[in-house]
Amino acid sequence: MNISNGVHGRGGKIDVPQFQTLMLPLLKVMGCGHEMSTIQMRDAVAINLFMTAEAFSLHLPTGSQNIFNNRMGWAITFLYKACLLERPRKATYIISEIGKQVLLDNPVEIDAEFLRSYGDFNKFYDSLMKQLRTTLS
Repeated sequence: MNISNGVHGRGGKIDVPQFQTLMLPLLKVMGCGHEMSTIQMRDAVAINLFMTAEAFSLHLPTGSQNIFNNRMGWAITFLYKACLLERPRKATYIISEIGKQVLLDNPVEIDAEFLRSYGDFNKFYDSLMKQLRTTLS
């Protein structure tokens, strides 16, 4: 998996890590065992990945949302749906016992395929893929 930290990539383009690339750094941040808001989670991952200010200035083509925030949102959702994170209240998360075990296993990467063996992730993922296929057809 290629981890970019918001530095200039090919052709001078600034790269923001893909959401699946953010999942392992996010779970490691959550490994502290403290509840964190989504903003705290985002900031901690950004610091750990040495994200640049330029990377934070990038928005989705619709212009409505910051790319890094969007990708962090997807990373959080995927880990939550796989039961690696728990949500004690709105916009606040904590690592679950399953998430702690995953960290103890010291994975090299976490992606959707990796998450297929956890919680109700398959149900969520299959539904998401069905929606995407319908939208793209």
